[in-house]
Amino acid sequence: MKWALLILIALLVLAQAQSSTSKIHPNDWIDVSVWKEPDLSRTVFVQPEGTIALPIVGEIHAEGLTLEELQDQITKRLERYLADPKVRVAPSKAPSKKLEKKVQPKILPDTWTEAENCKETAQECWEWLA
Repeated sequence: MKWALLILIALLVLAQAQSSTSKIHPNDWIDVSVWKEPDLSRTVFVQPEGTIALPIVGEIHAEGLTLEELQDQITKRLERYLADPKVRVAPSKAPSKKLEKKVQPKILPDTWTEAENCKETAQECWEWLA
């Protein structure tokens, strides 16, 4: 029983070491989180040329870097603008197709008369605009 536990722990340590040294490749998805900065946190796609783009940070060549190396580069660039930025970079899955759904714009009425005639109740007008 002790041996099985030791083997399991060794495998977990080995898996952690491999994940921390795995390299970033084109077409990977990466989660970038900046603590207390939700506008800077996002999931990014590694472009075929190996780059990612982030607000303020700009474009970074990520291909061939480990997640930790990319995290360090993003942190260094953010230090120009933020005091002691806390950055976390992790592998991600591709966003679901639901996020890629295109929204069709609604056309608003051109005149007040059209707006008055849109529907009888406020709820029906709201549904018409939604």
